[in-house]
Amino acid sequence: MKFKKGVDTNASAVASLIAVIALFMIVVILLMPSQERHDLLGDNPSISGTNNSKVILSEYTGNVNPTEKEATIKHILQPVHLFTEDESEVISLSDGTEVKKSLFNSIEREFNLKVDEPQNIKDLSLYVLASEVSGNLIIKLNDEIIFDEKLEKNQPKIIQLPNSKIKNNNLIRVSVGSPGLLVGTNLYNIEYIKARKSYSIVNNNAERQLSITASELSGTSKALLSYECISEEIGSKLRIYLNNNIIFNSYLDCSTETPIELDKSYLIQGPNKLIFETTSGNYLINDIKLETISEKKGYPEYYFKIDDSDYKEIRFGNLDVILSFFLYGDSKKLNVYINENKIEISTDESNYLTSISKYIQKGDNSLKIEPLTSFEIISLKVEIAK
Repeated sequence: MKFKKGVDTNASAVASLIAVIALFMIVVILLMPSQERHDLLGDNPSISGTNNSKVILSEYTGNVNPTEKEATIKHILQPVHLFTEDESEVISLSDGTEVKKSLFNSIEREFNLKVDEPQNIKDLSLYVLASEVSGNLIIKLNDEIIFDEKLEKNQPKIIQLPNSKIKNNNLIRVSVGSPGLLVGTNLYNIEYIKARKSYSIVNNNAERQLSITASELSGTSKALLSYECISEEIGSKLRIYLNNNIIFNSYLDCSTETPIELDKSYLIQGPNKLIFETTSGNYLINDIKLETISEKKGYPEYYFKIDDSDYKEIRFGNLDVILSFFLYGDSKKLNVYINENKIEISTDESNYLTSISKYIQKGDNSLKIEPLTSFEIISLKVEIAK
């Protein structure tokens, strides 16, 4: 009996030690950061962190459940910056030259002046200063005389060039008038010739595109366009076109956000073109969303865009596309469809993330959520990470 009692005592001590070690391991695991705990336990795909990431989709979905509900599809568009700004530039054509003419000899000078977008030129003038003058100074713009007068010695002269004669590439020829039958020479000792350009930098229209599938188009009962604008100016008209149909034409008011209800017949299958256009001013239009509301029943669906440069880096493996959720509820089970590619998710954790790079395509991408249990999606994000 004493031998058996000793065995029982040793077994009890070993069991107690194992229990203490197990309890210690549980405490350590619970105190670990969420992602490291997932990596250790294997309850979530091992994904690198999303530092230095670019968020391309961020949504609050809210409560979801297996019961179907009316579907709203959101198309998120890039911001638009519309502006007209006045700028000026001074170009030195000559820092000193001489022109002269006599009965038997003449010296002329030619200068090339390039003008980008002549239609945006507000004023183009020459500034000329001569320290020695005799006779008339003659200036031609593209072989047309625009000035034929005598300058005052050491007095700067401003000569305005006619806007109607300005081209992309302009030839300016400087000469002096003939002294006639008199024996002598007309001469100009020119200290400088400068050109001053005043022009407008104009970006008063911008285009954005979104893609609509056949199923989305056939089920759409209502469509809304919303946006926010930032500007310190007032009084400029904004026009918005959808596939060449005008959907808004009014003065821009940045103090309110009023959704524009669209004629659903303006929508087409495939690429849809939105054009924003204003007459003047400086406006930043952001948070642009076009939403289609389906008369059919469905689940939450979103669209995001991958541009050409990011797509190339994703294919080369230099960038990774990460889908992450912050969830609230008990058992969370759902299917996520990336461009119709199914991802099955079942987790008791609040945070879940996974790579979706292999499902990504260039341009528009779709993300559809099919809940299998009832829970709340507090945050849904798609990020491009290095």
